[in-house]
Amino acid sequence: MFFHATKNKETRELVYLAYTKNLNPSLAVDLANDEDDDGIGYMNYSLPLHKLSWKARNQDIPWSEVEHFLKSLQIDVARTAIASSDGELENTPLHLAVYSNNVSIVNLMLSISPEAAHVPDVYGDLPLHWAAAHSGNDNTQIISLLTCVYPLSIDVMNKNGIIPPSSRMCSPVKRDAMYRGIVKYACADKFQDYGEKSSLKMLSQQKHYYHPLIIVLVEAVFGGRSLEELDEFMECLRLKPEVIESLSIDRFRQENLFHLIEIYSVVKAGSLSNDRNVIPPLAFLKVCYLLLGQLDAYNACDQVGLLMFEKISCTYVHEKVISLLFGLVVA
Repeated sequence: MFFHATKNKETRELVYLAYTKNLNPSLAVDLANDEDDDGIGYMNYSLPLHKLSWKARNQDIPWSEVEHFLKSLQIDVARTAIASSDGELENTPLHLAVYSNNVSIVNLMLSISPEAAHVPDVYGDLPLHWAAAHSGNDNTQIISLLTCVYPLSIDVMNKNGIIPPSSRMCSPVKRDAMYRGIVKYACADKFQDYGEKSSLKMLSQQKHYYHPLIIVLVEAVFGGRSLEELDEFMECLRLKPEVIESLSIDRFRQENLFHLIEIYSVVKAGSLSNDRNVIPPLAFLKVCYLLLGQLDAYNACDQVGLLMFEKISCTYVHEKVISLLFGLVVA
């Protein structure tokens, strides 16, 4: 359970004792007040780490002071503090670090308290919402860190019904960073180069809109990756059900489906001409099932096995794929 700020005087004093025993003395005195040295309010923050982070966010102190403070705390105290809601906005120190676009502090906070990525502010915004709303595209590393820790965060709605990828300020580059964080979560350090092994023009400028599995599929279809690599990528995703859920094809459906149908026309043409360099339709069917989160159907394809493909009616597989894609289009 996350610690929420309390106005109870005795409890506050105990909290201050735990937090400030190793703090810079001058800052400790400052933080004991409700206003800073310049008379500027602390947004009703009552916890020292929030006050420190607020001062750093306003560039009144360097973020190194926050880092020093965090490292001086016992790990359980630091973990609770980072994931605590406080102040008028009921945000966490992680929200403030994300706002300041400080990669090292965000990384430190997430390494101590990954659960902080799950905590919303008063508006229901997660730290990822704040990152998605950040102006410019210079915070992609932070976005990837957040989605790597909490993949499902890309599907969390705030109180206005907005998910981070749909934020007005969330550019295609930021969406790609979200996907890359999730791929890292599922595959560790493998496949971080997806989208870089195909010269296909349709991927050059628009790849940020597409589901990572569709990008890897394109690379397999057009020779950038082997069929074995595609299978390995799908297996990494299959072993992480939360990733399958967070990488739903429902997001940006139109762009993804248009691309998927275009790829299938290439797959079908190649398979009917017995071109062994082109991915078998059964493998393409596996991709479709995985995109939809239909793991039972996906596993059934695995049980049949690609080596058994010659014993399966090509017409049946093509009809199944066409039916599946048509269902996606009209859904």
